[in-house]
Amino acid sequence: MKNLEFYKPQKSGNGTCANFRLVQDNEDSKKNGFYASILKQYSWNDQTKTASFKENKDNPEKHKKIKLNDTEIANILYIIESQGKEKFSTVHKNGSNTTPIFFEPYIRNDVFSGFVFRISSLGIAFNFPEAIKIREYLKLVLEKMYSDNKLNEEKKDTLSI
Repeated sequence: MKNLEFYKPQKSGNGTCANFRLVQDNEDSKKNGFYASILKQYSWNDQTKTASFKENKDNPEKHKKIKLNDTEIANILYIIESQGKEKFSTVHKNGSNTTPIFFEPYIRNDVFSGFVFRISSLGIAFNFPEAIKIREYLKLVLEKMYSDNKLNEEKKDTLSI
């Protein structure tokens, strides 16, 4: 399944990009899952009017990646479908590390303008057409996750006979 990516470079150098992807690795099932990441812009080239992000890929302060479960995906869908009336937040804990995650309405100049997704301190805003793309992608992700689980359960049933 193809990744869903958003690049939002800014001349000021404060841009971000986001990547959503479903990983299905037959070799290593521990890698399987739905991942979301946010990467802060590194620089802006005024001559070419382009931004660079890749230099921040290995900087943990500028690149956040999280694995979301099906309930968290469903919560994001619910927030989009609530048309900004609800917010979603959760926390992932890994040892002593705590990672807050938010998906909530984006309010600009007192107007509901879309949604913002944050992992820890990094965030990216999505307008309404982008939110529709996210919604439809996440629906496909859930369908794929559940259909693969059904296939795996059927294989287990077959193997246990």
